[in-house]
Amino acid sequence: MTTPHGTTPHGTTPHGTTPHGELDDDVAHVTSSGDDALVLTLARAPSERAIDRVLGAWRALLQAAPRWLVRAQPSYVSLHVVVDAAALDDGVDSLVDVERALLTLPRSGGLAAGVTRVVPVHYGGEHGPDLHDVAAATGLAVDDVVARHVDHAYRCAFTGFVPGFAYLLGLDPALGVPRRTTPRARVPAGSVGLGGAQTGVYPSTGPGGWQLIGRTTTTLAPGWVAPGDVVVFTRAP
Repeated sequence: MTTPHGTTPHGTTPHGTTPHGELDDDVAHVTSSGDDALVLTLARAPSERAIDRVLGAWRALLQAAPRWLVRAQPSYVSLHVVVDAAALDDGVDSLVDVERALLTLPRSGGLAAGVTRVVPVHYGGEHGPDLHDVAAATGLAVDDVVARHVDHAYRCAFTGFVPGFAYLLGLDPALGVPRRTTPRARVPAGSVGLGGAQTGVYPSTGPGGWQLIGRTTTTLAPGWVAPGDVVVFTRAP
């Protein structure tokens, strides 16, 4: 999995998704990430079940709001937790206690609070300058590319890269295409792109390297989508 710039976020895989992530209990483990962060890994591969587990732990941690928690960021298979080291200096809690707390978090129900977000898209032309290249790369007709893109409901696993950018699970494997060899210096806000096994919407104008197949004229504020939400793309009239 790559970001719209092509880097791989912590806790994710560059190899796309699998139908069923491995979720047996012996997968769960905590590792350190620098001096003040821990990573709770809950699956070996991305899947909707894995996201449900990660988001369940994330929601439970935010609700518990332990005094040592600075922030927590979910990804496809893990939860990155930043710890306030000063809160551990008084001896009430230790790093071992934090690790134990993470490993005992509930790991289900993370998708229950999700809502559906509908994004109308103008496909092709000036809005989707790479649509014909995607069709050529996949061996599909242009209309088939669009039909397959709107035929799926996508689950937001997490947000990042820039505020409001959603990492979506559920792309038709037939639409998996490489990023552009040369990223664009300027991608218009609302552009809908494909990159590897992912699709997403650029909520603001900026650089990007995904293949652009369309654009929405809907304004996407930073909080337009949340982890666990479902995103549905439709053809704009």
